[in-house]
Amino acid sequence: MSLFPKRLVTCCEGLLIALLLLTSPHAAASPRTPPAPSQAVEPEKLIARQVHRREIGGRDAHAYTFELGERQFASFSVSQQGSDVVVTVIDAEGGRTRVDRPNGSRGREAISYIAARGGTYRLEVRTLETAAPRGYYEITMQEPRPATARDESRLAAEQAVSEGEILRARKTATSLPQALEKFGQAIALWQALDDAYETAVALYGRCLTHRMLGESPDAVTDCGESAETMSRLGDNYGEAVARTGRGWAYIYLNDVGKALADFNASLTIRRRIGDRQGESLDLLGVGWAYVLRDENDEALGYFRQSLQSLDDVGDPRGRNVRLGAIGEVYRRTNRPEQAIEFLTQALRLARAAGNDRGAEAEALTGVGWCRYKLGRLSEAHDSFAEALPIRREVGDRTGEAATMLGLAHVERAQGNLYNARLDVESSLAIIESMRAHVGNQPLRLSFFAMAQDYYEFYVDLLMQMHRSSPDQGFAVAALEASERARARNLLDLLNEAGVDVRQGVPAELIERERVLRLRLNSAASYQRQLLSETFTAAQATAAAKDVEELTESLGEAEVRIRQASPRYAELTQPQPLTAAQIQRELAGDDTLLLEYALGPERSFLWAVSSSTVNTYELPARREVEQAAESVRELLTARNRAVVGETPEQRRVRVEAADARFGEAAARLSQMLLAPAAAQLKAKRLIVVAPGVLQFTPFGALPPPAAAAGGGYQPLILSHELVTLPSASTMAVLRRESPRREAPKKLLAILADPVFSQADERLAETVSRDSLASAAARLPSQAAAGGRAGLVSYASAPGYGGHAYADLPRLFRTRWEAEQIAALAPPGEVVQSLDFDASRETAMSPSVGSSRIIHFATHAILDDEHPELSGIVLSMFGPDGRPRDGFLRAHDIFNLKLSADLVVLSACRTALGRDFRGEGFVGLTRAFMYAGAPRIVGSLWSTDDKATAELMLRFHRRMLKGGLTPAAALRAAQIELSRDARWRPPYFWAGFVLQGEWR
Repeated sequence: MSLFPKRLVTCCEGLLIALLLLTSPHAAASPRTPPAPSQAVEPEKLIARQVHRREIGGRDAHAYTFELGERQFASFSVSQQGSDVVVTVIDAEGGRTRVDRPNGSRGREAISYIAARGGTYRLEVRTLETAAPRGYYEITMQEPRPATARDESRLAAEQAVSEGEILRARKTATSLPQALEKFGQAIALWQALDDAYETAVALYGRCLTHRMLGESPDAVTDCGESAETMSRLGDNYGEAVARTGRGWAYIYLNDVGKALADFNASLTIRRRIGDRQGESLDLLGVGWAYVLRDENDEALGYFRQSLQSLDDVGDPRGRNVRLGAIGEVYRRTNRPEQAIEFLTQALRLARAAGNDRGAEAEALTGVGWCRYKLGRLSEAHDSFAEALPIRREVGDRTGEAATMLGLAHVERAQGNLYNARLDVESSLAIIESMRAHVGNQPLRLSFFAMAQDYYEFYVDLLMQMHRSSPDQGFAVAALEASERARARNLLDLLNEAGVDVRQGVPAELIERERVLRLRLNSAASYQRQLLSETFTAAQATAAAKDVEELTESLGEAEVRIRQASPRYAELTQPQPLTAAQIQRELAGDDTLLLEYALGPERSFLWAVSSSTVNTYELPARREVEQAAESVRELLTARNRAVVGETPEQRRVRVEAADARFGEAAARLSQMLLAPAAAQLKAKRLIVVAPGVLQFTPFGALPPPAAAAGGGYQPLILSHELVTLPSASTMAVLRRESPRREAPKKLLAILADPVFSQADERLAETVSRDSLASAAARLPSQAAAGGRAGLVSYASAPGYGGHAYADLPRLFRTRWEAEQIAALAPPGEVVQSLDFDASRETAMSPSVGSSRIIHFATHAILDDEHPELSGIVLSMFGPDGRPRDGFLRAHDIFNLKLSADLVVLSACRTALGRDFRGEGFVGLTRAFMYAGAPRIVGSLWSTDDKATAELMLRFHRRMLKGGLTPAAALRAAQIELSRDARWRPPYFWAGFVLQGEWR
């Protein structure tokens, strides 16, 4: 089993490492024992600039001679065409200089040599792999000349790369870090020599080494730089190899979209240049991407194609990897006997090769999981136990974690709960260590999402131990394990927020980040404009590619800034709160924390007060999610557009949904709240919920007693409701809040921006001719009368089906802004309407220094790139010229706010892309990072008039009534729910407060 037991299950860490090695010269041969030549042949004499073309394969070795004078320099270029070779120069005393780069069977080998004395020298070209198919190479000697200091550097760089390859090929926990060091030395030397090609080759070697060590984010960076350089140089093969390497790194970071993009791009190149071995490797990568998507039939087809490609070229290398992959699909589709058959074949081939211990361990682990599934626990234990020392021997940390988890499952099934706990805790320690070394935030999110199965198992195990021994503290330990699995990336970001990580960073890194940020905004704006007009698939694909590449480049720039930052280096990793620390955060309040954890067989609820921790078992994830989805669908029936539906049919459908809502809400309340009914006496409920429960407006659910007795009474009548990504985030928010600058104004409001060139306000200030020449239109109408959240996307090739729709003017937001502003004392309000409701205003000090910041406009959520989600402000200036009106999440991250509260009076602003284990990644966390300890946002697209009414009541309760934001929101929602026009929860329950409740 791989690092990720259910989503990637046995995504064969060792197999994947073996696959990566197939793109390098050490796919199946030991560096210590080169094959003997098939026959003795008189050496050919090399003449400068004369090309020698030879066929080579199997155990062949070709010998050449050449003449050099004392301290003369000679260089030799070997172009490999289907066979990976090692080049060695031998002097008269038998001294050897050996060069082999990680550039596979089609890259260029080069060897440089400086003669210590004049004479005849020997050069040998050998195949590295005895089982490899036959191929060709061409060798050329350059004109000898006197050696220079640069030549000495070139020799040193070549030797560093070759030594790195030898160390990497040993595949041990000791040799791999040494290989990293050698590749690093080579990269520095090649960069000093300004040799882009050789730098890219050495980066690729380091990429593979990082992957073997489980350091996938570093592998992404190195292979990305290598691929970019090879593409710039026009080296198709080099680009394909580097893209394949990066694709495998993305697989291990659960970024399937990027992995598929790299594999498919490489596959196109391989087919164009006729590289069947490389094509086989990319087909295998595509197959594993489909495994991650649980599309196992598709995966099996690609695995079989990959195997056939190898057979077609007579290449036996990597058969064990393909057979193991096929076995994995059978295991995932509940065919363990067939899986064992294929995995056993893979194990036999790996052992026969004698030098692929990682693949042995992976096959053993796969067999272990199959035997576990079949109930053959003793045999399963033996398989895992045999794999574990191999994982450690080759330094495979992710594989070690996966194998330890397998042992934990077996120990638990055998009733050895204590041993199972030790095993899974050892496994989690590895994962925690690896997570801490992922510098790129999006990749850290993806990595941790894939590790959630470990935490689910751990929590479930601890709760099983609690049932057996309820007085031993296992339930508390399970709560703490649940916290360790939640919103860890947000916790890291909030911990960093109070530190200027750019202080002390080289100016060129800061400038690169600034330029990339501007370019990304420009590319995103162009893409939005393009998709609003008539476009071709090629245009959409190119625009999406630009956004994707700039997003990656910006992420890499941010990683480099953190790496170079002395302030960032001083930061300590924030630790999730213990149960006792959570209780201290709740002290002094009439507050109850409700923390939920969903699992495949059962779910759990912890009800935590300042003095007690109670736990309850809930139904399995699937049952909970179905009930929650039912509530959500009924709540938001008004937002559903039905083709061909008449107004009367719509009215009947909506009324039916309203009528059914009470029953569905009562059923969900009985599931989620009834177990803790005795604890629901607190005034305030803090909800920490995963997955689909994040979409659930708990305030709209009835209390358990009301649910059981019939008649709809929402929970908000008796409780304040606040949501948190994790209990631990409140401690960091409280710690960081006092460090902010004091607010200078009470209130800043941005409302009623200008979205379209058809807006009448433009007609008042600019002539129609000028408007016609301002060639930038936003796309067409969103749902009438509503504030846009995640806009309904049209299909756009190359853009994942996303296109922005036109945004109508929100007339009611002007009334909303004016009414709220009137509640504040004179001189305490920064009110920005019309053209002034702009991105520039939003990022200005006058807004950033306000205590309350209120946005009343549309919002755009981007599921593909959450950092490009944003608030839509004025898209035109008073002169009619278009301007960038999107305040994007990555812009917000760079703000420094004094605000106690940010109100996002737009639709679905409390949402974002949902990462498993992390929760929503969107606007809310961006504002938290910027300094706001509490944010009010919405869970669905809301009615414009109802939202304006709710916001007026909310601010009145705060500014005139002196209530806290949490209490004020509750009071406003109760008030609105008692108005006959807005009684259905759709109109008032969508807005939630996230963050600090005090």
